Amino acid sequence: MFRFLLIAVLCWLTNAVEAKSPGTAQGVSVDETFLQLREAARNFDVARTQQLAKRIPKDYPLAIYADFWAFRTRFIDRKLEDTGNISDKQVREFLTKYEGTFPADRIRNDWLLILGKRRDFKTFDEQLPLFVLQDDGQLTCYALLSRLSKGEFITEEARAHLNKSAAVAGTEGCTSLVIALAGADRTIAVGPNQVWNPTEVWSRIRLLQEGNQRTAAKRLLAALPKDQQADPLQLDLVLDSPSRFLSTRGTVEGPLAKELTVLALAQMAREDSAVANEGILNNWLKRLPANDARFIRLQYAAACAKRLGTDCNSWLAQVEAVDGSEETFAWAARAALRMQDWKALARVLAAMGAEQFQETSWTYWNARTLKALGAPREQWASVLGRISKGFDFYALLAREELGEPFVVPARPANTVGFTEEDVQEAARSPHAIRAFKFYELNLRFEGNREWNWQLRNLSDTQLGAYAELGRRVGHLDRMVNTAERTRQSHDFLQRFPTPFIEKLAPIAQPLGLDLAWVYGLIRQESRFIMNARSSVGASGLMQLMPATARFVAKKIGMEFDAARINELEKNLTLGANYLAMVHNDLENSPPLATAAYNAGPGRPRNWRSTLSHPVEGAIFAEIIPFTETRTYVKNVLANATIYAALIGQSVKSPSLKERLGLITPQSVGKTKLP
Repeated sequence: MFRFLLIAVLCWLTNAVEAKSPGTAQGVSVDETFLQLREAARNFDVARTQQLAKRIPKDYPLAIYADFWAFRTRFIDRKLEDTGNISDKQVREFLTKYEGTFPADRIRNDWLLILGKRRDFKTFDEQLPLFVLQDDGQLTCYALLSRLSKGEFITEEARAHLNKSAAVAGTEGCTSLVIALAGADRTIAVGPNQVWNPTEVWSRIRLLQEGNQRTAAKRLLAALPKDQQADPLQLDLVLDSPSRFLSTRGTVEGPLAKELTVLALAQMAREDSAVANEGILNNWLKRLPANDARFIRLQYAAACAKRLGTDCNSWLAQVEAVDGSEETFAWAARAALRMQDWKALARVLAAMGAEQFQETSWTYWNARTLKALGAPREQWASVLGRISKGFDFYALLAREELGEPFVVPARPANTVGFTEEDVQEAARSPHAIRAFKFYELNLRFEGNREWNWQLRNLSDTQLGAYAELGRRVGHLDRMVNTAERTRQSHDFLQRFPTPFIEKLAPIAQPLGLDLAWVYGLIRQESRFIMNARSSVGASGLMQLMPATARFVAKKIGMEFDAARINELEKNLTLGANYLAMVHNDLENSPPLATAAYNAGPGRPRNWRSTLSHPVEGAIFAEIIPFTETRTYVKNVLANATIYAALIGQSVKSPSLKERLGLITPQSVGKTKLP
């Protein structure tokens, strides 16, 4: 029965592709008109957006998006700074008409930003609980500002939120929050028990500059007393030429002089030339108050770790009593981790905010720190137990540290956990229909948003049904991503599928590649989307760059045709051979080869060469300076560990820790691989 329903849905979508709207230009399909409409909306071309939106039939599967784009381009300007010619009444009417949809939530997000900037807190407070995604950090600042205007105590919440991200802290809503807390917003009365003093405001300016949010930092100058309000041009000099600024000063007398000096030193500490300026830094640190000196030291240690320095943790003394952003603390922790300085790492972890400290990664390293410093087993084991039930990189390492190797969870009692009617109900979802239409138009980003929208608050059984629907219509990425959302009942055949194994195994095995590792890499690279294409031009299941594919084809004697890179066997053959090449090139180290596949073979060679002593692979993975590659290596090797258990390889599969191995310092050397 489902097969007939699915055929009907696909036929409907096919007919929609071929349909011509009476209002469209002759020979232009509705799909082509819709794509033109999307582009006009992306460019905030109001007139053309309105014109094209009228040509989309009401029964077109994506008609709601024509209304959405037409409304949004009239509602706001492209910088989200103000409303267009749309009244609040019209916004409410749009939200009422499309309540429960992603476009309505997007409009509500936009409206909330405008309401916050307008300081219409009555309407803001009414609408904020209705915002479903709750994924806009600036709205948190406006919500705190609203509570502050009512006399609520929000100081600690504000500080914690502003420390999370400089990009968010630099928004209008968040800088307005700081200005209000400093008592510089005359429209909001702040109680004396929570007014931020100039030192706190300067702390905000420091962290904004750390994240290169200079415009926002300058805005906060107005929140300072007049005798501390630096000229914006003076601030530019401090940040653009810190060495020059410091060379003109002999003392740090006075609040303004001291704060500008700290900013200059912090900027110098973060620059590539910091190593050459260590003497200057140390000389100035002797003249600063202890808290300011600790701040500079923390900045230097974090920047040093990013630069792959070898003696970064010597700057981490007394780091417990210093303020800093989450990113800075993460890199300071990596500085200590790189040197396996467990005492320094303990100090950094203790200084982190509560939320960051509870992250899976730092929970794991906290437990390892406790163990290294001689804490009783029950103490560090209890910490590992908090994360050991998950299935990510650190959860798997936590299991192994506790002596509990990964075992594939049993499938639901009735084998599939959902009924055929559950799958049919998923297929009837308007969100699924819209998602599939987006995929048909090669608009995967929009399709994924629409698909994910419908998954909110679903039971594990329903999630299993939607995952099965994704499999049946050939979107394995939707099956994987949906199955990953289950909370209690986990189907690992949905989470970790092994399609085309009959083609991949004969390719991988003669090359000496671990089949589980190859699957782990494909799952991370493309989520099994055959025509996946990255923003930099990598394509296919194994996300090959054309130049790399050409190189490998020549090496193995395969005829190269750029237009055929995405073909199943060609993509698998070229990708697997390249993986084998980087594996051999990097002494058969899975973490190094995995990093090379993502970032190029030269970079892991360079990263390895900067080590002062051997480190376990888990440490090497955590200190990789590229965020994307760091995440990639962790995910691929965690995937491989799970795939090995699923595939049931004849020989004993290595644990994750064994896969990671030991990374030993070596000279950079040369590689002939692209």
